Amino acid sequence: MEARLTPHGIVAFGTMRELHRHLDAEETERYLMGTSSDSETADLEEHLLVCARCRARVSDTDVYLFSMSEAARESREQGNADTGGRWRLSRLLPAVVVAGGLLLLGYLALR
Repeated sequence: MEARLTPHGIVAFGTMRELHRHLDAEETERYLMGTSSDSETADLEEHLLVCARCRARVSDTDVYLFSMSEAARESREQGNADTGGRWRLSRLLPAVVVAGGLLLLGYLALR
């Protein structure tokens, strides 16, 4: 095997020495999101066959990415449901503050 330059400018696992190099966070994320090149994916999967530490990292990162994706989806859904109420409150609050300020000014003017 020889070292190759990936589209991301990173040298993929190419030599036996690099085959035993652990995946970094960016490689793991690209692999899970399906954005790594075919040759990089093949090299990463070859490394995962022999490295329990990196398999655990891939598994943990996969759980994290899924959790973040679900939290973002739930937040968007909740935001869409609450938009009407928040919009009315955000419009009402400045009016209440202005009215309170005018009442305060009127009270101070009468004194």
